[in-house]
Amino acid sequence: MDPTQLAWLISLVPNRYKVLLGALLISLSFLLNLASYLRRKIQPPPAGSRWTKPYAVLTELAGAKDWAAPMYDVGQSAVKTSRSEAARLKVVAVENRIPLLDRNGKPKPPDRPDTP
Repeated sequence: MDPTQLAWLISLVPNRYKVLLGALLISLSFLLNLASYLRRKIQPPPAGSRWTKPYAVLTELAGAKDWAAPMYDVGQSAVKTSRSEAARLKVVAVENRIPLLDRNGKPKPPDRPDTP
């Protein structure tokens, strides 16, 4: 729906309140943009931290879910690496009993050895 088709809603607001409505919409837009910026800059807290719930609220305000979900989440970390180093890092993770997670944050099944 085209936002200009909703302009009749503004005509229902008395003239003396239109400035307040505009200020409210601008403030709300600023708040959502600020939440999005902070969500990108602040690292997630460790699991069980007292900052987990405020971070979840920040994530909801920022709209960081579904297709816009960030790579890092509460209690998880990631290592950015090149494809050439990925195999070596997998071996190190398995040796140190670090679970490898898939894109949904669930543990990956162990790789099967190649058999001819």
